[in-house]
Amino acid sequence: MKNLIALDLDDTLLTSQKNISPLTKEAIINLSDKGYKFVIATGRSFNGAKKYHKELNLETPIVSNNGSLVTFPDGKKLAEYMPESEIKDIIDSIKEYAVTIIINLEDSIHSHNFNKELEVLFNGASINEIVELDFNNIPKNVLNLVVLINEENRTKFEKIFENKRIKQRYWGTYDGECFYDLYLSDISKYSALKKVLNHYNLTKDDLIAFGDSSNDIEMLSNAKIGIAMKNAHKHVKEKANEETDFDNNNDGIGHYLKTFI
Repeated sequence: MKNLIALDLDDTLLTSQKNISPLTKEAIINLSDKGYKFVIATGRSFNGAKKYHKELNLETPIVSNNGSLVTFPDGKKLAEYMPESEIKDIIDSIKEYAVTIIINLEDSIHSHNFNKELEVLFNGASINEIVELDFNNIPKNVLNLVVLINEENRTKFEKIFENKRIKQRYWGTYDGECFYDLYLSDISKYSALKKVLNHYNLTKDDLIAFGDSSNDIEMLSNAKIGIAMKNAHKHVKEKANEETDFDNNNDGIGHYLKTFI
């Protein structure tokens, strides 16, 4: 055993075309054969990550839903569910003006005004079982949520999360609509990676992590070596130890692995 190397997917491991380039794939598989453990750590759902796990021939857990779910190769799952009372309060507060709500469970989603483009953007896959959200019967065992609202409601929406364990993360505004994911304040990719490290009897001093966005900051800043992609946001680079010489469309991870290890 050498290091545990955590890989974010979108705009990190994956190109803009949502694939793994040959050079990067070769570098990861070669190092896997030499004993390095690569773990996908993504904000996507498990269904949106598993095909890349298979493509890389990995036999490690998958960290998905921004750390709310860890799925082991033998099928064992470690999940962190959102408090039901807070979810109900939040949905009751936004149901009159939310454009779209997508609630992620382990094997299905419940949605109000389902938006397939939004589902693919945040979860990386369109799941088969889509249930119309019943505001009077909010599902249990919720991993995370995605919400789309009109920009005029942004201040009102963000104020809801004061003094709550559930928090909002803003991803941008497009055509007057704001995108958010909702997450537990004490759950992150890094909190999930600690479970994976423990599984392999490792510590954070054995962790190397690659990422590009706000949801990667905690794992980058806690890893022995946190590496921001060349295309990462500026505030993410400020929290990392290093930066790749190339972006995600030009084998940033592949070149780094070939020169560093």
